[in-house]
Amino acid sequence: MNLQKLKREWLKLENDKVQEKRKYKQFNYRVKNISEKLAQKIWEPAFVAGYSFYPFIKYYDIQRKCKRDPKTSKIYISKKERPICLTGHKESIIVSWYAHLLSHIYEIWMKKYNLENEVIAYRSIEGKSSYNFASDVFNFCKKQKESVILTYDIKGFFDNLDHKIIKKLWVKLLKEVDIENSHNGLPKDHYAVYKYMTSYSFVNINDVYSALGLKKKDLRAMLRLCSEDDFHQKIQRKGKDKSLIQSNKPSLGKRGFGIPQGAAISAVLSNMYMIDFDRLVSTNVKKIGGLYRRYSDDIVVVVPTEHYKKTNQSINNIISKILLELEPTKTTITKVKLNKDNNCSCYDLNGKNVSVPYLGVEWDGKKILLRGKTLARYHRRMSKAVYTVAKNAQLRGQKYIPKRRLYEAFTGYGKSNFQSYVLRAGKGIKSKELIRQISKHKAMQHLKKKIKKTISKLKNEPKKSS
Repeated sequence: MNLQKLKREWLKLENDKVQEKRKYKQFNYRVKNISEKLAQKIWEPAFVAGYSFYPFIKYYDIQRKCKRDPKTSKIYISKKERPICLTGHKESIIVSWYAHLLSHIYEIWMKKYNLENEVIAYRSIEGKSSYNFASDVFNFCKKQKESVILTYDIKGFFDNLDHKIIKKLWVKLLKEVDIENSHNGLPKDHYAVYKYMTSYSFVNINDVYSALGLKKKDLRAMLRLCSEDDFHQKIQRKGKDKSLIQSNKPSLGKRGFGIPQGAAISAVLSNMYMIDFDRLVSTNVKKIGGLYRRYSDDIVVVVPTEHYKKTNQSINNIISKILLELEPTKTTITKVKLNKDNNCSCYDLNGKNVSVPYLGVEWDGKKILLRGKTLARYHRRMSKAVYTVAKNAQLRGQKYIPKRRLYEAFTGYGKSNFQSYVLRAGKGIKSKELIRQISKHKAMQHLKKKIKKTISKLKNEPKKSS
């Protein structure tokens, strides 16, 4: 392993990244550029081992989902809260370096176990995106006379990763490149990052705003959330008041579980955690002429029909060995049969025709289309953005709303948005039907209708008295 080359590679990638991302406010100042001096510090194990990490700031990403009651056919809205942890700015750079290092070693590990094509999340696979991975699975089915697609979702994936297993695999990973272990099984700097990611401290974002007397509009003019003194007095509260800082550190004698979502190293740690599962399932599935793919906590297996029951039981047994659990409501079993016209039929165990959902698209045996949930999420985001832009324009007393930003975000005028992604996906997997679902013309039509509807709604809203 050429460590110097790896360092230079990371420094270039990270400096490109910090310019675009991590613009959120934290307890320390944002790092706009990683100097050579700062990089040398981060590469020094003693510095990382002795570094005092700021706590994560935790908030919840709320996703609304429309669901239909199978008994009454009524549509209702459910909410899913996903906890996101914002890393301190210098902390994010530190864990980014260790993520880069571990990812490099992880790729060596993957080649060793012939898993380069099986694990597809959080890895750079040249020339491929999620729709390509989905298409690969469906095309594999087309080559079989009969097969069964098994899909799984791991319950509370990041929240249920066992700390002892993470540490054990971290040690194992470093041994692949002969990195000396010296402290609790890990080098002191790696151990510091491990503790930061497992026994992590965090503060809820609403508690931060309340303690510091801040509103969201105040953040624009701020370079950091507060001074070090204010952090100690109002957040950490050294003294009589109860600290706002919470901890994921397990109670004495109990096993620790969970890592924060949002840190640069979380992805590679989750992939590391699954290495034994990936190896065992992949080996078993290949033996019977099947296909295995895992995208984070989304698992798909294609096997000959006569093997699906045994395979299903085996996957449940293997997942339990790494102290994880599959979400039963998201486990699907779909039978696929090749027809004379070289298309397939997909049906459930009751013989009902169904579509197979995977990575934002669905396949009915003939066509690959965007999932209804994917389209619904796109329209919800469009509606929210239109309302925000129109409302702000109204508050500023503008006669017209600035539409350019909306066009760039949701139509073919934008170079990198959902609409352009769909176009690439349709061309990449040769699906005209998918492109038609949200063509440039349709995207523009939807946006114009939403703008017109929102303007009318705002005009009819009662004005607040001053």
